[in-house]
Amino acid sequence: MKILTFSLDDGNTEDLRLVEQMNRYGLKGTFHLNAGRLSFADWWPLNENQAVHHLNALSCPELYAGHEVAGHTLTHKDLTRLDPETACNEIALDQLFLQALYGMPVTGFAYPYGAHNAAVRQMLAGRGFTHARTARSSGSFVWPADFLQWDPTCTFNSAQAAGLAEQFVRLPAGEDALFCLWGHGYELVAPEDWEKTERLFDCLAGREDVVYATMRETVRLCTRAGSSGPG
Repeated sequence: MKILTFSLDDGNTEDLRLVEQMNRYGLKGTFHLNAGRLSFADWWPLNENQAVHHLNALSCPELYAGHEVAGHTLTHKDLTRLDPETACNEIALDQLFLQALYGMPVTGFAYPYGAHNAAVRQMLAGRGFTHARTARSSGSFVWPADFLQWDPTCTFNSAQAAGLAEQFVRLPAGEDALFCLWGHGYELVAPEDWEKTERLFDCLAGREDVVYATMRETVRLCTRAGSSGPG
């Protein structure tokens, strides 16, 4: 079974265009949000010419319909640097607020800065999280051995993405392969970045032998196929 999923962080204003593009190509993704930062007033400078703004969440409550909303901590903190009480607060409030705002279960997570340890993973499991993505690209299509330590394949805006996409679509239909692309909408700075992403989407879309899934759906598919998959 060949599975394609996208994992996108932070809930920036670029998601408005990115989700529209994904929907047009029939692609599915998981959007990791910081519930305490979902306001256009929350921003930071990407460079001298561009500021990165977060979404005004109440202005687009249906934006992520058909996709998955997942946790990313309340305020984008490195959980391994916090005391246990504060780390739990960051995880739990983010989960509760996102569930209330979007009306869907929040069982997925992405570690801010990719930082995690056994204590953090235990906190997530205790809150009912079933999957959590790291920031360490594997370059492979192997299913995770532990979905709370899910290494993605590559960033969607990387130099490797197009080549890996070609490899993925050429794999035999019956082969077990998971292509997980991750990143941030704000990485799409110039028009050519958006054009490159559209070419990537066009390469991957509409394949009868590919299952298009959110990360939560991916976990269910892999588990149903047999434990954590063949990899």
